[in-house]
Amino acid sequence: MWALLPLIASRQLGVAADGYGLLFAALGAGAVAAAFSLGRVRQYLSSDAVVVLAAATFGPAFAGLVLVPNLMAAVPLLIVCGYAWTATVSTVISELQLFLPSWVRARAIAIYLMVFLGSQAAAAPVWGLVTSAAGLRAAVLAAGALVTAGVVGCLLWRVPDNQYLDRTPAAYWGPAEIGLDPDLDAGPVLVTIECDVADTDEAEYLAAMQRLRGSRLRSGATRWELYRVGEHPHVFLEQFQVPSWREHLRQHDGRLTTEDAALEEAAFAHIIGHPRTRHCLPATTVRTAAQPPQQTAG
Repeated sequence: MWALLPLIASRQLGVAADGYGLLFAALGAGAVAAAFSLGRVRQYLSSDAVVVLAAATFGPAFAGLVLVPNLMAAVPLLIVCGYAWTATVSTVISELQLFLPSWVRARAIAIYLMVFLGSQAAAAPVWGLVTSAAGLRAAVLAAGALVTAGVVGCLLWRVPDNQYLDRTPAAYWGPAEIGLDPDLDAGPVLVTIECDVADTDEAEYLAAMQRLRGSRLRSGATRWELYRVGEHPHVFLEQFQVPSWREHLRQHDGRLTTEDAALEEAAFAHIIGHPRTRHCLPATTVRTAAQPPQQTAG
């Protein structure tokens, strides 16, 4: 839209600078209307439904800009575009705010904005080339069709509702008590957690551990595996790898949330006794006086 709107104004609608300003005012009016009404809309529709409806209305409205005869007919279409644009952006940003824990929120939103705005910058000259080769009407109709086709993607990859997630920081692992004096940059660090699981609880334990996998990876692990010990089939061994000792200490001190605590509690509710945790560091790590091993996760 941002790349082709000037051409739509000049070639299709035949307006000058004042008419182009009116088109932008229509976009702004739609955006303002969305800002004031989305709160009430979200009381009745999920985030996924808002994104789907926004794509389903934006695509046809934008394509219609090359089919209307004059400026006045284009204004309501751009109001719809402005509303759908703002609904999509604000919904995705708000879901990111709810989903992301505080320690990584700024970084992740910065990456999202870089991709979002960078995609527009990269695509603008492409649409210019398409317009030069196929004409303005064909380019706008194709763009509108692609946005509308995005509805299918929204149905396959849904936007989750995160309003019930609890991302409050929770340092429930306690200090990592080991008999070594690792450098903060030493790594990678392999954390192993051994658990005894009764035969009757295996299915529930395995399902809960798959949910716990996401927690481990979100909080800093780069690899996660779950094994059954061949010599003792009732024993399961969870392993996750963290790039450095510093990164693992951050898991202990500030990266875990109340939601992570609930996932771990749900998984360990199916074990017998207590989990047995070991921290495996590089072989060159300096030894110190022996200390009792840490018996909690992490």
